[in-house]
Amino acid sequence: MRLLGAAGASLATGSLAACERQTESPRRPEDRKALSVPPLYSGARENGVRVYDLTLQRGGASFFEGVTTPTIDINQ
Repeated sequence: MRLLGAAGASLATGSLAACERQTESPRRPEDRKALSVPPLYSGARENGVRVYDLTLQRGGASFFEGVTTPTIDINQ
């Protein structure tokens, strides 16, 4: 990605400044739940082409007790 002019320089330095901020985690790492990884969906072959039948819906996951994070669920 190329950034041009003062607007590009401002955008680039603003992004770097955000990376430098240190924030304290409200929870301890040992309080986190394991990340749930679903099985691989391989789709189906139709006429020599790999086809995927995907359904998207809004969902939520709880990585910390009492805190729900919005997610996008696929084929749930």
